[in-house]
Amino acid sequence: MSRTDPVTRSLTPYAAASAAASALAAFWGEPEMKALRLWRSEALQGDLALVADALGRGAELLDPLRAALGAPHRVLAEEYERLFVGPGTVPCPPYEALWRKDRPKLEEGTVFGAVTGRVADLYDDIGVQMRAELRELPDHVSAEWEAVAHGLQAGETQRAAAQELIAEHLAVWLPPLCAKVRDSSQLPFYGLVAGLTEAWLPALLNVLGPDDL
Repeated sequence: MSRTDPVTRSLTPYAAASAAASALAAFWGEPEMKALRLWRSEALQGDLALVADALGRGAELLDPLRAALGAPHRVLAEEYERLFVGPGTVPCPPYEALWRKDRPKLEEGTVFGAVTGRVADLYDDIGVQMRAELRELPDHVSAEWEAVAHGLQAGETQRAAAQELIAEHLAVWLPPLCAKVRDSSQLPFYGLVAGLTEAWLPALLNVLGPDDL
């Protein structure tokens, strides 16, 4: 699955949820030049509007998001590094394990543990693997969204795993991450990505419904 392919225009509820997850996977990932050209394209901007309309949330953020994408690639890349990578203190580490409050005491403050292993198991259930060139842990925010996007468009088993990934993982740890990103961002783009995530996450939970989770 690709983080940069334009999303589908045939928006059933599950297609809308999958498309939203795919877009969020892209925006939370490293802003490579090729990806940035696509994010700025009329086609993708139109697709995002379709997703926002289908989910009933987030439309008001799309024009500001598009404007924020006008920042030079170097500036966006430097802000990504500052917020999520380092060097030095990383204000917004993009790993689930570092944001969970329900971890065993011995795992607190570490970037790997039982929660990371559970996420990896869900990826196996969905049928996806981490791309070797990413050099990332399974519980990176972009990787989790990418797996959700794939799983929601697959079979019953894969969809169930994707639903667990949303309800038991992303819905738990993304609210504090998004709040921290909004507080720490020095450019509009990542604050808007956090806002779009906060808008679309409950919409995805609503699309799936209590009978699905």
